[in-house]
Amino acid sequence: MECCAFASAAGLSLACTRWGVKSQGILAETRLGTRGELGSTDGTRARLSSCAVVRGDNETKEPVRERRGLVGDSAEELEYVRARIVTVMDFPKRGIRFRDVLPALSDPEAFQIVVAQMFNRYAPMRPTHVCGIDARGFILGAALASKLNVGFVALRKGGKLPGATHRVEYELEYGSAALELDQNSLDADSRVVVVDDLIATGGSMMAACALIAKAHASVLECCVLLEFMSLGGRSALSSSVESPTLHSLLKE
Repeated sequence: MECCAFASAAGLSLACTRWGVKSQGILAETRLGTRGELGSTDGTRARLSSCAVVRGDNETKEPVRERRGLVGDSAEELEYVRARIVTVMDFPKRGIRFRDVLPALSDPEAFQIVVAQMFNRYAPMRPTHVCGIDARGFILGAALASKLNVGFVALRKGGKLPGATHRVEYELEYGSAALELDQNSLDADSRVVVVDDLIATGGSMMAACALIAKAHASVLECCVLLEFMSLGGRSALSSSVESPTLHSLLKE
């Protein structure tokens, strides 16, 4: 959905265009947010993209960018995704440079590009399952599993799953954590692609692969949207007991 901001003396309204059909709703007591977003006092936000801005009786229109046919193998498309990933300093603790992929995934075209890239790579491998790492890996993993027409398995943070689980504890760059897997989710015939939003030091990805090994399933490959090359996650993963291969759509 393409969202546009309209301004007038009476306030601001939000008009959305989808497939050439327009609808309009009013945002009461709205204000302009940061990074080209429209923010309301109740916390809702809409990105300003390909929009017409109206001030009084004057209207200035920018052309609405047509949605391209997505093939998922274009460097230009990946740069479109990269431009929508946001950096947040000192989060979740001081000294951490956090790269937030959610703004990219909220863009319909960027989200389709990411899923198409993953689908084109893994469809020929014929996995039986996609495993997503809690929590952003759920978004990408479930979307990929649906497109591949295979099952999705959630690798959850410790204490979130009922019943018998496999559990692996690991170290993060800013603390420690644990991942768990339902013992009935996978078996020796399962062929798995492991998906997460990014890889830094590799702790959570190594824990994910160790969990899958406990279920006697095989990991075809690990896949992330963004890889921090300087933090050594790829090397740590390749030197682990499971030593799976890693594919990253974007590298920094």
